[in-house]
Amino acid sequence: MHPFAFRPIVIALLLCSALTPALGAETPVLQQIAVVPSPALSIEQQTRLSDIAVKALHQIAAARGAIAKRDARSANQALDNASALLNTLQTSLPTARVTDRIWIAQKHLEYEDSARVLPDLVPIYADLHALQDFIPVQQAQAHLDEARNHLQQGQKQPAADALRATDAALIYAEADLPLAHTRRAVDTARLALDKHDWQRADSALKNAEDGVVFMSVSVDEPLAAGRQSLLQTTRLLAAGETAKARVELQRARGYLQHAAQTTDSVAKTEANKLLQDANQLDTRIQNRDANVVRDAQTLWYRTAALAERSSAYLGDAWARVMHDQPVKSRLIEARLMLRYAAIDQFTARQPAAAETALASAQSDLGQALAIARADNQPQTEILGVQQHVARLAAAPPAQRSQDQYSQLAGELGILISQS
Repeated sequence: MHPFAFRPIVIALLLCSALTPALGAETPVLQQIAVVPSPALSIEQQTRLSDIAVKALHQIAAARGAIAKRDARSANQALDNASALLNTLQTSLPTARVTDRIWIAQKHLEYEDSARVLPDLVPIYADLHALQDFIPVQQAQAHLDEARNHLQQGQKQPAADALRATDAALIYAEADLPLAHTRRAVDTARLALDKHDWQRADSALKNAEDGVVFMSVSVDEPLAAGRQSLLQTTRLLAAGETAKARVELQRARGYLQHAAQTTDSVAKTEANKLLQDANQLDTRIQNRDANVVRDAQTLWYRTAALAERSSAYLGDAWARVMHDQPVKSRLIEARLMLRYAAIDQFTARQPAAAETALASAQSDLGQALAIARADNQPQTEILGVQQHVARLAAAPPAQRSQDQYSQLAGELGILISQS
């Protein structure tokens, strides 16, 4: 069984008329998917991820020990073991199953009629709904909707592009980002070993260790846990389960208190703001405020954005990225501000705050571009995102959409993961 197999999911699929293409009838067309929400990662699943990460860390440490002895053969063997464990970790991620299903749909699209590929989207929609408890899936769902529309119109290449965009939008931040960082560091170490550049190899593996250490503890990261509790709080409030919602909110407040103990000044400030908002939300719930669901959703989204930022920095353990990789740092902060701007405009309904956040995102991108120019680093993609954000900011608020914000945040996510 797949390690992230979920509870049975109820799927409602509306199909058009005939059953068999052999009789000349129309191939069934996907129109609607409805699923029962699944739970987030179980304790067992979290433990499995952590255990694999710790084993990979052991092998990387062994490689560093061999490098200290100038034993390239043993170092490479340890790195082979580490790579095998990282591969296992990749296939154990909650995004692995839906990524595999997207690959199947893409492969079918190479030799099947577009209408025959439509049924491949059924399990993809179901898996996205199952993932929504612990990763943002709105952007992936939007791209999948595009793929469905193109398939229905017989447009194979646009459908393939939309499927690729769906896959790219699926990021389980607590593991995908540090895993990508770790793989790059291990590859750098291998290249350095081939040249007997012992110092560079060791430095690369030290960076790899940072990523693996974060993976080994990120499933318990307080902002990620707080995000999950606030999601449940929002759902309970929407269902009228006020007493249960307050219990879940209290749990979230504990996670936010923990998150506020960080040495990262930005995260500390933002976590304290979230904690204050959570305290106020509890008061509003007790007073039966009419807007508590919206307020809870706003708090949930803000916590998710801050959790995403923490994952991009690989947690407290990698705080030095602020100094070692200033371009990446500015891109991470720009994405956080974009997330905040979207939340302020579409959820909290605070237009002035949205404009302030959008201006901050532009400032961060401007700084990232200036640093890249000064250091002679690649600038084209940063410039492209900066121009897109500038166009969004120049448009009247009524003409902006949530999809535009999500797409820009996704573009920044790709740049961050490649930095």
